[in-house]
Amino acid sequence: MVSALTRALKAKPDDPQTLFNLASAQIRTEAYPEAGRNLRKILSLTLAKKDSHLAVFSHYQLGRLFDVQGKRDEALVEYRKVLEMPDVRDAHRLAREAIATPVTRDHLD
Repeated sequence: MVSALTRALKAKPDDPQTLFNLASAQIRTEAYPEAGRNLRKILSLTLAKKDSHLAVFSHYQLGRLFDVQGKRDEALVEYRKVLEMPDVRDAHRLAREAIATPVTRDHLD
């Protein structure tokens, strides 16, 4: 999956959805530094309205990334950022659940 998404990104550089999907796959394969870079890249982009939900979920995924690395304080910062943003696709509930219970590798599957 990672290699296919990497190829797709070469065809559409800086495509936020492809970056997000790649980062999610990288988290699952424990390519944590790369996942973090891709999520931060999304947050640095000026997103089209149709992609604005990706900013919310990039913060959520960064929180999950930090949680699985044992960086709970950093994870909580990211989850709280989600709660400061519009509640799209049930993101606030997901962030509140992650605040209450840290995300583990088992949650990623």
